[in-house]
Amino acid sequence: MTALSDQPARDRVEGDTSATLFVEAGAGTGKTYALVRRLSTLLLVDAIPIEQIAAITFTEKAAAELRDRLRVYLVDERDKGAPLADKALAGLDTAAIGTLHSFALRLLSENPLEAGIPPRATVQQDTAASAALDALWQECALLLFGQGPSASREGDLARAVDEVLDSGVSPTAFHELVEALHRDWDRLPTDPLHDGTPLPSTPDLSEVIAAATAIVGWKEACQDESDLLYATLGKHETWLENLHTSLADPTASPTWSELLGSPESAGRGGKGANWGGKEVLDEIKGEIRQLPATCEKIMLEYWTPRIQLIVDALTVVVRRHANQRQRRGTLEFHDQLVLARDLLHVPQVRERVREQYRRILIDEFQDTDPIQLDLAELLTNAVDGSGPESGRLFTVGDPKQSIYRFRRADISTYLRARGSDDSTESGVEVERLSTNFRCSRAVLDWVNEVFTEILVPSEGIQPEYRPLEAAPGRPPHDPAHGPAPFVFRSEERPRSARLMPATRMCGTGPRPLMSPGSSPPPSKRDGPTSPKPGSRHR
Repeated sequence: MTALSDQPARDRVEGDTSATLFVEAGAGTGKTYALVRRLSTLLLVDAIPIEQIAAITFTEKAAAELRDRLRVYLVDERDKGAPLADKALAGLDTAAIGTLHSFALRLLSENPLEAGIPPRATVQQDTAASAALDALWQECALLLFGQGPSASREGDLARAVDEVLDSGVSPTAFHELVEALHRDWDRLPTDPLHDGTPLPSTPDLSEVIAAATAIVGWKEACQDESDLLYATLGKHETWLENLHTSLADPTASPTWSELLGSPESAGRGGKGANWGGKEVLDEIKGEIRQLPATCEKIMLEYWTPRIQLIVDALTVVVRRHANQRQRRGTLEFHDQLVLARDLLHVPQVRERVREQYRRILIDEFQDTDPIQLDLAELLTNAVDGSGPESGRLFTVGDPKQSIYRFRRADISTYLRARGSDDSTESGVEVERLSTNFRCSRAVLDWVNEVFTEILVPSEGIQPEYRPLEAAPGRPPHDPAHGPAPFVFRSEERPRSARLMPATRMCGTGPRPLMSPGSSPPPSKRDGPTSPKPGSRHR
């Protein structure tokens, strides 16, 4: 039988339980089988009780599959005479094999007093969580908009909300802001963002007016009014007139905020001969290109304290709701992770839990988030902070499959935790499983060719692509079964351009929740019962 090229790595994964291993396993390489074999070694060879092992998976389905496959393996080993198999099987159904959230809830339930929750805490399911978010939004909307469209409100907060609404931001954006604060309540600042200084009644636009006036003044230097740059300066003149109008009449459209949000560009036209030389032309365009930065600076100075006031007010409500969930023991999924991490920062609890769970195995580690990494480090790191204690931590994942950034998954967190291949300072060793048992040789050849080109490594962002190998005995492509997979290349665009769609897809960031001046003003201000976007899936 032909040996697998990655057999040494598989042997270490299954049998070297004294090492702290980060295993990178591509699709179809048998990582679940490897997990089962490592668990069986811990149970049957190292004689570690199943109650002292935590195996963490990404989904409940994956946890059920891991438990079932471990059960089948242990039954087979028992039939072969393994003396410890019966004991492992007896504790399998109550073992800590499940999702990260279920493990966090287990820690909280085992230490309710230290966690500040009732002894029988429960998890809010989708319906209850949605209702709780609705209640949070109603309270926040009442704070922001008052009771009904004609509500009379006073103070800097009311003024900040009204000005943001008048700038063109819809109530929907406020709802999205509340959702974002609720989703990341543990990251909210403990101190107010706003320093308490009174809000200026009007923006100081003197700097941008002076810059725009100087730009328009260049029209007098033009020797040919048919020059395209002359027309561009005419657009700047109109823009400046609209800016003056918006300051004199707050109801005018466009508003000053909309104008500063979209200043005119330098365009591509202009001949040096019509402006007294290329140096003059470059100077004019240089001043135009500086205008957006000036506009942005003024926008930030004006809107930042207003948004800070709004966020400060909402933070108080969001934190109060989070504290109420903790006191009542009706936790959301994210609450479990945050409270479990805080619990493990209590030295006595951490030591007790470390004694209880001597081995931590984490599947799909490429989708780790900072809280999951904190939990793993708190449970496995040596007291002196030198890294994981030997053998305590085992992770398996595939960095090129990290797709859950919307759940805080961060590939840079994974890469930092893993370290480099030749680094020994952290005590972490990297092994890789590359033999694929799922696909045909022809498909793997195609996948390797395409993704070696598309997945270009970028430090801290995109790991390198590592080719998959066909399992021994997989035949080459047989033309009798149809055409082989092939790569269709377009010769109309250079290679770098062909890769742009994938680059954009990977690099697109979230849009700002509130950006005054970016949308048309609303027809009216809606109250707490205004329509809101549909609930988002976790």
